[in-house]
Amino acid sequence: MRKYVDMFWARLVVVGIVCLHGQAWADSPPTEKVVFENGFTAILLENHGAPMIGSSIIVGAGSIHEKASNNGVSHMLEHLLFNGTTRRTQEALYAEQAQFGIYNNAHTSQAYTNYIVLAESDHFETAIDIQSDMLFQSVLPPDKFEKEKGIVLNEIAKDWASPSYWATEQFNRTFFKGTPYNLTVLGTPERIRNMTRAQVREYYQTYYVPNNMTAVIVGDFERSAMIALLRKYFGTQPPRPLPTETTYTLDESVFGTQVRSELAVPSPYVAVGIEAPSITHPDYYPISIFTQLTQRNLKSLLNAELGRKDQQPVVSVGLDYQANTDFGVIRVTAVLQEGNDPSAVLTALNTILPHTVSAKGNQSVIANLGTELKVQDLALLEKPHYYGMMKADAIAEGGWVFAQSYSDRIASVTTRAVTEAASRVFTAPKQFASIIVPGPSTLTERIPDLSRDYYGGQSNTAAMSGASIERAATWQLRQLGSAIMDETSAFTWAPSRTGNTSVQAPTRVQLNNGLTIHIDSNSDSKMFAIHLLAKHRAWSEPHGKEGIADLLHSLLGTGTATLNREAFEEELSRIGATLKTRDSDAIPFDDYYHSRLYSYLRFTTIDNFAEHGIQLFSDLVQHPRFLPSEVALVQRQALARINERDSNPSKRAESILYQALFPQDPRGRPIEGTQESVASITVNDLKTFHTHYFSPHNLIISVSTSLPLATITKWLNDTLGHLPRQEASSQQITSVPSTIKDSEIRATLGASQSYIRLGSVFPVTPADQPALAVLNNLFSTQLSFDLRERQGLSYHVQSGIYFMGDQALLSISMGTTPGTREKAFAALMEAVGRITQVPIEQHVIERIVNARNARYLMRRLTRINQAYRTGLAALHREHPGWAPPSPSALKRVTAHEAQAAMKTYFQNPQFVTVIVE
Repeated sequence: MRKYVDMFWARLVVVGIVCLHGQAWADSPPTEKVVFENGFTAILLENHGAPMIGSSIIVGAGSIHEKASNNGVSHMLEHLLFNGTTRRTQEALYAEQAQFGIYNNAHTSQAYTNYIVLAESDHFETAIDIQSDMLFQSVLPPDKFEKEKGIVLNEIAKDWASPSYWATEQFNRTFFKGTPYNLTVLGTPERIRNMTRAQVREYYQTYYVPNNMTAVIVGDFERSAMIALLRKYFGTQPPRPLPTETTYTLDESVFGTQVRSELAVPSPYVAVGIEAPSITHPDYYPISIFTQLTQRNLKSLLNAELGRKDQQPVVSVGLDYQANTDFGVIRVTAVLQEGNDPSAVLTALNTILPHTVSAKGNQSVIANLGTELKVQDLALLEKPHYYGMMKADAIAEGGWVFAQSYSDRIASVTTRAVTEAASRVFTAPKQFASIIVPGPSTLTERIPDLSRDYYGGQSNTAAMSGASIERAATWQLRQLGSAIMDETSAFTWAPSRTGNTSVQAPTRVQLNNGLTIHIDSNSDSKMFAIHLLAKHRAWSEPHGKEGIADLLHSLLGTGTATLNREAFEEELSRIGATLKTRDSDAIPFDDYYHSRLYSYLRFTTIDNFAEHGIQLFSDLVQHPRFLPSEVALVQRQALARINERDSNPSKRAESILYQALFPQDPRGRPIEGTQESVASITVNDLKTFHTHYFSPHNLIISVSTSLPLATITKWLNDTLGHLPRQEASSQQITSVPSTIKDSEIRATLGASQSYIRLGSVFPVTPADQPALAVLNNLFSTQLSFDLRERQGLSYHVQSGIYFMGDQALLSISMGTTPGTREKAFAALMEAVGRITQVPIEQHVIERIVNARNARYLMRRLTRINQAYRTGLAALHREHPGWAPPSPSALKRVTAHEAQAAMKTYFQNPQFVTVIVE
């Protein structure tokens, strides 16, 4: 089947860094492609910076291999593979990966499903054994099939609660009419409810074969040992014939049309699609450059054009280029203000898009894009489990050669080629527009009428490719399976021992202005990371100006007093730097940085560019750009986020719970603020807040690098040493009333998902914190197995405990469909009531600790996360009892201590319960 790839930026990386800006770069680790006799392909990339190895197995099975009658089967199968194999029950599978601290996850896309494991080098054979067992020997247990349907239905309900999901769905359903690209990855509730185990099993047997898999192995291993290991677990599996590739074309009748819907969304959405070159077309690389150059100034050009027509500016606008071997699309998506005229936005886009890129001066910008890709490659080497995930789109579409050559091909593009390619696309463009405006219809009401538009399949899908038939026949003739099994049966995994252990303890430096800096210099990576932590976020915000810290951080992405947005972004690009000023709304799993206790800036480049990076970073910290028009823009974006937050069941429930638990405390205020508080913030408010919030006494700067301590100290003193000293204001973080009785709060949203949150604040003795942390993980696992894995009542159930000095907050959350809300609530309360009956055994404690500590190590793999953890540790030293227990403290927890803590704290827990319907 043809595959569909969304290229560039944080989606593709390449190997082979040589020389940039006249500076010699360190050689990248060697990369090798190995194809085994059965067609299983492995990309091997050694990196000995940390004793860990990641494996990403990319299976050519995604939603484009489906049709309307089995839509969602790829994703359903992904779920079912975690339910047990011929050798491991689901419980045994989870217990084994926890025992050895193995991270095991997966995700489904249009073109593929990706299975990821990450483990310490010593335990990697166990990890790859588990991964192989799941991929080839899963039993798809009949008794768990309906339960898993319930989990997927809850995941669909979660996605349906997002208006942006429906903006994407409407665009895809129409623009890709007549092709499987218009199918949803998760499927629809109707298709999932009617799906049979036989459908899933047939799909599994068709596509989950070694000649349809590519592994990307990154980390601390030795080549020959890894090849032997992969041969043992993957190279012995027999290949089978695969369905032949199908060629698709876009429906010409779609071009020149619009689809407009009224749905229960908070803001209007506009999406424009323009047919663009496929990845095999000579214009593919120039158009890739065009989209990157265009997105940098698209918003300012669009809003300027709207202003000329007396129209309000848009809240946000984005542009991307997606392509496969058959066709491509340039897509522009915009979120409008309430009352915006979508037709005016469409007219403005058609006016400006052909003229967004000027050839003048852009050759250096193109070179900068190459630098960004190369720096990104080094950064991803620090995250071996991410490397294959970020390459998966490119590998699924064009194979390893396509992925590997991308950076060099981009670097060879000329500005003339860019402008000429853009001219060819935008001269009489083949275009489609999708519009969604607020209205009374709910999403659930609309889907039955829309399902008939989904791709129904083609008659020739049963044909098998000649190459795969020949491979399967050759395998059988040579009887390679038994021969290779004999060869590898006695193989013993011996991980590499060449990892670098040259590490210095972090050094604390205090500048004359009172700024505290922590520098960690070690030689395990060439990345440079600097992290700023601003303390006491919620306590620092003036009353009535809640959300001002979040607004300030959003504004920091717009440039500095001396560099406007475009110039600042060009400087970042020139050194391949990544700057993050606030939590990404598109990445839910990074919310553990989203704290009321602090806010942050994250900046990465490579050591070669560290001095210039520090100069840019310090300029941003000291001299933000408080341009009124930029302030107004980020204010509109913040109000739109608040609007979407308040329409999201999970976030709405969280806000209500915190207000109930912390009624007179800053922690009860929403981090993003309210519509009223954010709308009231002025430019002067931001300037005043910045002066105090980013003063030396309120900041902790942490750096991770391989450069000498003295060098980094000098550069930081030369730049941030000029930050003016301010009087330190005492921030009183006091205890709040404990939760002494049960209470219940209900709110109605009418969304596709209901959400339940329980919270309890109680006093805690610091010495009991490690045992409580272990107990919480035990509760969370039990709740997930009971409510998700056994009953299928939720996609995500978890329990979390957060320490606040001499108090703790226990929070339990679950999302469910509206139809199962009361059943799920009753089951949750029953499970919570059985907390004290959970058996506590030492081997279970050890397994929980191993899994938790492995996750701790995983989050310290990257330079930027090391810097983050260093800064957080410094903050917690100022607030004893707020830090989560250390790995060494957890290892000392005994079953007896856990049982004692259970009796002390959870004999009769009292909760505030929030239910958003």
